[in-house]
Amino acid sequence: MAPYTRTVQARMVDGPGGLRRSIARVDDHFHGFEVILDLRLGEVVGAVASSHRHPWTTCPGALASVAALRGDSEDVARRLIASPREHTCVHVNDLVWFAARQHERRRYDVEVTPYGASLRRDGAPWFGWRLDGWRIVSTGPFEGLFVLGPEIGERLEGMNADDELREAMRVMRRAVAVAMGYFELDWASFETAADIEWSAMAGSCHTFTEGRLRSARRLAVVPDTVLFA
Repeated sequence: MAPYTRTVQARMVDGPGGLRRSIARVDDHFHGFEVILDLRLGEVVGAVASSHRHPWTTCPGALASVAALRGDSEDVARRLIASPREHTCVHVNDLVWFAARQHERRRYDVEVTPYGASLRRDGAPWFGWRLDGWRIVSTGPFEGLFVLGPEIGERLEGMNADDELREAMRVMRRAVAVAMGYFELDWASFETAADIEWSAMAGSCHTFTEGRLRSARRLAVVPDTVLFA
């Protein structure tokens, strides 16, 4: 399969009525979401999420979770992430968190294969990992750790990592999580979300809740360029 690639971007622009508008966007083979937070003195006074690409027909149902967000930008992000997953989308939640950080301009580009993962921030390399079974085998502070395991967070705490490193790691880990499904699941065999083993995805998002599985029809299309057997 072709490498999995993901781009996450954020920027600030002038909004109507003197507002500042923080825009965050993610694009990969499956997802194309955007979140806009309208800010006045750091307070969210308006919010909207939109999608131009999503893996399941039910995904847009989670976008409404953003519309009611109001208040301190960091608190808004914390509250949304802590809210029930049945009403939210993890990728949209990530974008609310990213937009709440109010970067004037930032871009992450991630590429993942089963054998390695790299991340560039604003064009500069940040991470370059060799992977084996989704475990980091290249030398460095995260050597030997499973990319999605809690040990990563513990290591960051032990390093007293700054916000910049934590942000980059969050973007990288989410990309690897999606890449695992990209490489390990036979997407062509799925017609509805119920065709994926329930235990693997149960409760993970709006689509993967009991009442939506059979109505969630697959839209995801995996590129057919074969680079890895």
